[in-house]
This record gives sequence, structure tokens and C-alpha cells, in this order.
Amino acid sequence: MPSLYGYTKVYDPNTPFFAQINAPSGTSYLIEVNSPAKASKVAFLCRGIQLLTPTSLHAVGITAKVSAVLAQHKVPCNVIAGLEHDYFFVPHAQAEEACALLNRELGEKNSHG
Repeated sequence: MPSLYGYTKVYDPNTPFFAQINAPSGTSYLIEVNSPAKASKVAFLCRGIQLLTPTSLHAVGITAKVSAVLAQHKVPCNVIAGLEHDYFFVPHAQAEEACALLNRELGEKNSHG
């Protein structure tokens, strides 16, 4: 995954996005942030953590376990589930800490970008 992401409601066809969320209040995009100019225009500048262990959409408790570890250490987290992996988006300044916590507390190998 690219190193930085951010949430925005502004669609730019020249900016790749990781996710599009269509909600009654409007559409949001989780976009790749590759310049300081883009970084200043997004909400929640973050890094993505992907669990390397495959996860199922039918699995129970994965999000709760990861969120609990991060919450105990006051690390905000936004989750997007894919077909085979879950993605946890944490503030960019806390990404290294979040990976270390998950490795230590859950024995989970993960990658972040």
C-alpha cells in the first residue's frame, strides 16, 4: 500500500482511491496522499495496516481484537474489510506504534505503508 492516505468528499479522477464509501450523508473517498498539497486537503491523514493473516468476511471478533489493542493505547483506527484481508487505518504519526502493539499483543505479523 502507498504510505499515506486521507479521507475526502472531493472526487478527483486523477487521484487513485483505496475505497469509496457511499452513505446517505454523501460519498467519501479514502485516497492516496502523495504530496503536501493533498495532505492539507484531507481529513484523517493515515497509514494503512494490513493483517498478513488472511481474514474471512465470516470471521468473528477480528476487528474487535485489533481495535481493543489499539484503543487501550489510544490509537484511533478505521477499518475496511476486503474479501481476504482487513485494513486498519491509523493516524500516520502512530503507524509504527500500532504495528508494534499488534505484533506484541496479538502476535500478528502485519505490513503497513
